[in-house]
Amino acid sequence: HRAQLGVDKRGGNTWWHAALHFLTSRNRFRFYYGGGVSALIDSEGHLKPVFRIENYYVMVLGGWEAQVDEHSSVRLEASFQQGPTDQFLKGVLGYTYHF
Repeated sequence: HRAQLGVDKRGGNTWWHAALHFLTSRNRFRFYYGGGVSALIDSEGHLKPVFRIENYYVMVLGGWEAQVDEHSSVRLEASFQQGPTDQFLKGVLGYTYHF
């Protein structure tokens, strides 16, 4: 298992997310799946969006990663996110640093 805390910038918005990943192996190349929550903070940067339930989403995710070294990996991930009023699919290709 592994916990993830992250921040994504897209357009003028910021997404905060927390997830729990379940690794299918400890090999250098591995699949994982999990779930978590995310929150949208709008481009105004005010705290008001943090208190709006419409900005929170529950997500399920799956992905594949290649471990580059002991503390980093390249990741391809897809997630389905469901909020109180809408839902969407999100794809991510990125570099991850592990503590």
